[in-house]
Amino acid sequence: MNKMKNNNITLFRFAIMALAFFIFSFAGYWIGANTTVIVPVFNCEYASGGTTRGACIVLIDFNKNMGANFNRFMFSVVGCIISVLLIGRLWCGYTCPVGFFQDIITWIRQKLKITQINIPQEAKPIITLAKWYLVFYILFYDLCKVCPIQFFTVPATGFTSGTSSTAYMWAVVMCVAIILSDRAFCRVCPLGAMMGVVNRISGARLKKCGSACTHCRACLEVCPVDIQEVYEDRENEDITHPDCVYCMKCIEVCPEKDALYFELFGIKLLKSKRMVKEK
Repeated sequence: MNKMKNNNITLFRFAIMALAFFIFSFAGYWIGANTTVIVPVFNCEYASGGTTRGACIVLIDFNKNMGANFNRFMFSVVGCIISVLLIGRLWCGYTCPVGFFQDIITWIRQKLKITQINIPQEAKPIITLAKWYLVFYILFYDLCKVCPIQFFTVPATGFTSGTSSTAYMWAVVMCVAIILSDRAFCRVCPLGAMMGVVNRISGARLKKCGSACTHCRACLEVCPVDIQEVYEDRENEDITHPDCVYCMKCIEVCPEKDALYFELFGIKLLKSKRMVKEK
């Protein structure tokens, strides 16, 4: 596939993710830590400068996290749920600290010209099973004890967290997986799985004009989570998928005008356009 001369969407998204990571993990040093604000991403509470609390922490021990201010806590919970219903997995693509680190590792891999491993479609049922197993684990067990996320986000803030050797092992496995495959953790993320349930009813929509599609495979080749339907489906206009994190790479590389486009609450914000190929 020829590389297109357009990466404005990726640069914009990366800038938003960097800003979100800074606010989530460092802004507390200036505006004061406020861990009652809940966001539907993996945002480790061990980052002492944090201004938010990841929904994973709340799900692990709901009663404990209610604390003394029940009304404030419930307001944050309801606000978090409403935000997911409104924008779905836009949270994953634009604010998740783990997604930010995955994109950094992917960028390094690409610069080092390390070949990505394409996960076969036959493996998807196993990945889906692993994803929902983690949903069960986060709801009924203490995920913090084995969570590898703390080794990515917390050290970046200058702190360390004491945890089990199992967590170290999973951190290594996760790092290797991300090096070998884009957004590897997103494929099994339990929070992403739960948000994916409402992805198709949220205000965020990925759409396709089937008659404009030439089946060039550009969208499939850049999709970080290998969503086949974006490439294959030429009958349905709405091709929003539960696994889609709205990275917009498919729109970015699509060579056909208006073949792919993104809508938020019915307003078309992004669309594919004809671009000159690099020689």
